[in-house]
Amino acid sequence: MSRYTVNRILRDLYLNSAELDRYRADPDRYVQHWQLTHQRPLTEAEADAVTAADYAALYAMGAHPYLIWGFCEAALVPGIARPDLVAAYRAALLPLGYPEVSTTPVTG
Repeated sequence: MSRYTVNRILRDLYLNSAELDRYRADPDRYVQHWQLTHQRPLTEAEADAVTAADYAALYAMGAHPYLIWGFCEAALVPGIARPDLVAAYRAALLPLGYPEVSTTPVTG
């Protein structure tokens, strides 16, 4: 996984309302376009998780928790009431424990 690339996409969506609007209009197209214009490929699992706003999968892959939450709030609220999103987020991530979020490979 390219944690940098996934985190960069989440950050862009959280901080840039024009990017978020394009994502909301067509998440699959947005992810494909992002990869082409930034020349940073994602694995199929990464692209699927960003496209589906699958925060549990992103968390399990090691995306940064603060960026995931910002992305979730931006992408999923108001479609989901914030208290419901908080409850679902906690329930989905609690069994996953605390992920490794370093940006350098862990060896041995």
